[in-house]
Amino acid sequence: MSTDATRVRRGPGRPRGSDGAATRARIVAASLELFARQGFRATALAQIAKGADLSPTALTHHFPHKEALLTEVLALRDQRDRDDLIALEPCAPEGWRALERLGRLVLLNSTRPQLVRLYVTVSSEALDADHPAHDWAQRHYAEARQAIVDDLAFGVRAGTVAPETPTEQVASSSLAMMDGLQTQWLLSGGTLDMASAFATYVQTLRQAYGRPPDSSPDATGSS
Repeated sequence: MSTDATRVRRGPGRPRGSDGAATRARIVAASLELFARQGFRATALAQIAKGADLSPTALTHHFPHKEALLTEVLALRDQRDRDDLIALEPCAPEGWRALERLGRLVLLNSTRPQLVRLYVTVSSEALDADHPAHDWAQRHYAEARQAIVDDLAFGVRAGTVAPETPTEQVASSSLAMMDGLQTQWLLSGGTLDMASAFATYVQTLRQAYGRPPDSSPDATGSS
């Protein structure tokens, strides 16, 4: 039986190892699509192998089990988010920049439904403590909440956020708003304007807890 379908041929002058990298990329891409569409548990390795145009044996040569693939897929998703957030220079005053970045990320997500579906599907499955993405989901939310809390606390010191702001509640409710809008957006077939809805929510928070930059003596940057 020919093994041509199990690997990419290396052309003249191509460095050894580049075939492996290309094959792994195909496997991860196929896994991302299937995990996003039908979930981790409902996806079989044979389906991933077929999607990547490989034999099951060739697939397990690169990823010995499905959990390793999920780890790789989630790492790719997180890296894309980090890269995109770094590229989004905030315009909001100090203390509101984390929420503004989230708003811009919501807008960006409206152009990449596959990643949104992956996040919504896997994070829902990860409610079970024995799910391989459970720790990832807990860490994701903890880090996202802390980033917002830290930024709001900085804004309190800078005088752009009211001292009485319930920072933990604002952080949790903002992430809940973002996740809920993404789910509704998927259910609407992409017709819901989730970016506008999230921007309106953040504007409501700023009206409730924001202060002009010069309203506090700390706003000059003194400590």
